[in-house]
Amino acid sequence: MTGVVAVVPAKDRADSVGDTVAALRAGAGVDEVLVVDDGSTDETAAAARAAGARVLRLPRNIGKGGAVTAGVEAAPDADVYLLVDADIAATAAVAGTLVGPVLAGRADMTVGVLPSAGSRGGFGRVRALAAAGIRRACGFEARAPLSGQRAIGGDLLRSLVPLAPRFGLEVGLTIDAVRAGARVEEVDVPMEHRHTGRTVAGFRHRGRQGVDIVRALWPRLTSSAFRLGAIALVFAVLAATALWQGSRWEPSSVAASAKPSKVVLFGIPRLTWGDLGSGVTPTVDRMRAEGAVAALSVRTLTARPTAAEGYATVGAGTRVKANEQAGLAFPAGAPYEGGTAAQALARRTGAVPVGEIVVVGAPATDRLNRGRHLSSEVGALGSALRAAGKRTAVVGNADGASLSRPSGVGLMTRDGEVDAGDVDSSLLVGDPTAPFGSIYDPARLCAAVRAAVATSDVL
Repeated sequence: MTGVVAVVPAKDRADSVGDTVAALRAGAGVDEVLVVDDGSTDETAAAARAAGARVLRLPRNIGKGGAVTAGVEAAPDADVYLLVDADIAATAAVAGTLVGPVLAGRADMTVGVLPSAGSRGGFGRVRALAAAGIRRACGFEARAPLSGQRAIGGDLLRSLVPLAPRFGLEVGLTIDAVRAGARVEEVDVPMEHRHTGRTVAGFRHRGRQGVDIVRALWPRLTSSAFRLGAIALVFAVLAATALWQGSRWEPSSVAASAKPSKVVLFGIPRLTWGDLGSGVTPTVDRMRAEGAVAALSVRTLTARPTAAEGYATVGAGTRVKANEQAGLAFPAGAPYEGGTAAQALARRTGAVPVGEIVVVGAPATDRLNRGRHLSSEVGALGSALRAAGKRTAVVGNADGASLSRPSGVGLMTRDGEVDAGDVDSSLLVGDPTAPFGSIYDPARLCAAVRAAVATSDVL
């Protein structure tokens, strides 16, 4: 055995840990001071080492309970462990008062009762919670349930490892020790530590402390059967609530005054709701004032969706996956892979296109989503519209660094067909200031849209 080992958990305490270590070595009657640097970002470790402590540096912050557990494991042969907070400073010299009863065999653990914090403390609610939890769990009436200044027999503390995590350390340690049959004695000590007071930082600290105390109390006040039952009950209530709300909920919307004869879906890159009404998009603002507005959240299977994946998700009605091949859309008679786009699609799917636009990337998109247990299929919207006798059209070309016409996948059928539209590169005009050196020709684009609207129901 190595006698009395003082374990000092420290996190960013360079301003006080040196004084604490010096006081412990000078007046507390300890054989070794072990400072556990709990992921500090300042010079805590250097200050402790300069004052004569052995320092155990943790690579990341794990909280007070984990730091003390690491300290016990680093000093496994101690007769008595003296736990002292790093901000006690010079008053740590009287910590030997806590060690005496344990060495004499009168107590298995002593807890230091510090002078009242008075007006410098909070409102006492966290302390009251801790005291009530200890009383309920083991019957011990604690005057200082949150005191971090303790002396505890080596064999007892090692038998209780791992200790309650973070700020739940003291509450969990008291309960576990009493339940193990230990004699716990509270001792008045003239020690003083830093008070957070009634400041924003102080209340934030006590909030975290309260959460950790509840986490420490929960497994000590409940049985495993109760916890499983409570989890099952909460899950059942949430599931029932979701089912009930799902059956009763109706969207807060206003019916259209007349059945629309045409539906046009258009995309504007990087447009956000914050842009509307700001004067940045006056035409869109006018359309919003004269028509209907809705919000659509396009969710996809990848974390960084592309335009092609967004359009594919619109066409499927459920989140799907798509890659750059989804944007391979061409006029049916356009040259492609030694033939025409129509012939390429026929080779890949066996379908004979009846539309003017062919998405030859449709089979690749279908393969990406095969076996994903989706509630719909890529191309479901286009197929449903065709079955209802509605004509579809797409207008769009994003050719730049690669061949891409992603709008086609939004309205294609399951066979990769769109009734009409224009995805030809003639929609673009050279512009050295634009990304990839090209931009839409406004006149050509508007002409293509007018032609598509005139002959189609959904564009």
